[in-house]
Amino acid sequence: MSKTTPTNFVNVNFYGHHRSELSGKQVGTYRPTMTDLNRFRLNVVGSMDLSKFKNVTVFNYNAALGKTTPLVCYDIAQSVFDAVGDPYATYLVTGYSSGGPSAIYFAQAIDLKPVTQIGYVGLSDAAFVPNESQFLMNMPGVWGTYSKNYYQTKADPSEIHGPVLNYTSFDLTSQIPGNLSAEDAHFKACQIGNVKMCEDVVWCLKNL
Repeated sequence: MSKTTPTNFVNVNFYGHHRSELSGKQVGTYRPTMTDLNRFRLNVVGSMDLSKFKNVTVFNYNAALGKTTPLVCYDIAQSVFDAVGDPYATYLVTGYSSGGPSAIYFAQAIDLKPVTQIGYVGLSDAAFVPNESQFLMNMPGVWGTYSKNYYQTKADPSEIHGPVLNYTSFDLTSQIPGNLSAEDAHFKACQIGNVKMCEDVVWCLKNL
């Protein structure tokens, strides 16, 4: 018998980084490991206390990197799906910086499950790589009941930041001090976007 109202939520968060040895690895409570991440406090969704919501399970992963990202994210999706054990669960997925493409690939994999629902996909200054993940901006392939993309445009030329098709996109550039370097502007946008994604996830847990 099918369910008409979701009873279990699964929150999966992908953290941005540039260290190949961390690619796709599961982590616990968020701990910045690189000095540059300490420049701005990143209030990531995975650091929130969601204990008042009894029907949510949280998984945190470092972003998968490189051309194997789709395969790694599909493996992560299957692992999470098996661990949750509820095919009717509603997924709330977030990713910031290099975790943005991972969040999209993860959502694509979960969407293949016949009765699983994607309630939310959130991106915080997702870093798309030319000739690798850039195509996801025009072909994300899947989106949630609510899909939001927070980004800025003052960025390193090796990464692309901008609107994503069928996502409600918010340009944060005007909120970034003009004297910041491209790198610092990216981290500042991640900080702002992460706060927004925290608010989005809580709203979804209360309203979906």
